[in-house]
Amino acid sequence: MKNFSLKILAIVIGFAVWVLVNNIDDPVRTTTFNNIEVTLENESVFNELNKVYEIKNGGTINVTAKGKRSVLRRIKASDIVAKADLSQMSLTNAVEIRLYCRSSESVTLSADVNMLTISLEDKATARFKVDASTIGDLAPGYALGNITVQPSLVRVSGAQSQIDRIADVRVQVDVEGASENFKTTAVPKAYDSKGKEITDAKLTFSSERVRVDIEVNDTKEVPVVINIEGKPANGYYVMPAEYEPQTITITGSEAALKKCDSIPITYDVTGKKEKVYEVIELADWLPAGISVVDESVTTINLEIDISKQKLQTVALYTEDIEIKNLEDDYTYEFTVSKVDVEAIWANDDMTGAIASGDLNAYIDCSQLGEGEHTVQVKFKSEDKILVEAEVTVSIRIQLKETEAVVTTKQPKTTVEPTVEPTEEPEQEDKDKEEEKE
Repeated sequence: MKNFSLKILAIVIGFAVWVLVNNIDDPVRTTTFNNIEVTLENESVFNELNKVYEIKNGGTINVTAKGKRSVLRRIKASDIVAKADLSQMSLTNAVEIRLYCRSSESVTLSADVNMLTISLEDKATARFKVDASTIGDLAPGYALGNITVQPSLVRVSGAQSQIDRIADVRVQVDVEGASENFKTTAVPKAYDSKGKEITDAKLTFSSERVRVDIEVNDTKEVPVVINIEGKPANGYYVMPAEYEPQTITITGSEAALKKCDSIPITYDVTGKKEKVYEVIELADWLPAGISVVDESVTTINLEIDISKQKLQTVALYTEDIEIKNLEDDYTYEFTVSKVDVEAIWANDDMTGAIASGDLNAYIDCSQLGEGEHTVQVKFKSEDKILVEAEVTVSIRIQLKETEAVVTTKQPKTTVEPTVEPTEEPEQEDKDKEEEKE
């Protein structure tokens, strides 16, 4: 511990001298630049041989630069250049990687991979139809119509093994918030059989971009109407059809939507005597130019019960028929007091005789004027009672008679008594009295 302070001072002075020497001497250092992409030269040599290549190893490398610290400080990754001349390829399909530094020649460069290796295959070309897919949601109340791609076919070139991987070629278009037709361009991409984009292959397309025309249509909700035709087996009767969905949302051109107010479906029950369960393909009944918005809705599930109830003859009294939409200036009377109606219960669980009031019958007089008319009777109870055939009644409509109203003046009240007037004799009577005298 002798001269301890002098020893400490010596260490400090030694460190200061070492720092000074290092700054003046500029020692050699090394720096590594990662993921430097190798540039390929003379790729056209394979086109002459109708071959294509795929890089197996050495596409990207790590480069180490060695030089003075003052020089290395000024070098960036973008200054490092790695090249491989494919025209110098060896018999083993390997090419030497050459290294350069743009900003300085006083550095020594080395790489973790010195040789670029490739595989060669026969070049192949195939034509593919370009499909279009969309991402995003349209504005509420709108649905996609026709999507047109131009050109609709493209040629794809590449290694035979990679061309064989292609299942389809598609473009993707963003339709978020769209409410009207629009056009755009998109880049075609190749996909394999699993729907995965092929990105690890060197493929070229005859069209780098294609034009896509997107049609955006209005939507409309319409009912599905099941029309039953034909007659079941003798003694059997058709119950109301049950089916799902009862309404669907459709889309199409403005003209097609205007014409379509429902989707009518006809089902024939001729000769049937058992309950019907049927799955109907919706596409077979859609009008031209109309499609369903929800692509999962493709069928109608139909159920029709065939009943063996005994048909009842019900006396429908005209006094039980409701008159609708008759103008106040008219009155009516039926020409008959009752009509016979053939009916059954719509549910096999319901039994008993059907009464006139159970039918909830009515007629619509909105289009009727003065005179005698034969009118179809309609029934509000169709969900409970099935009427076998059309029922009509005769009704006579006429204007209401108006009575004449006679008005008289009321006598006035006076204070003085009314003096009875005196009759003056006629001139002839006066002459007779004068002759008598």
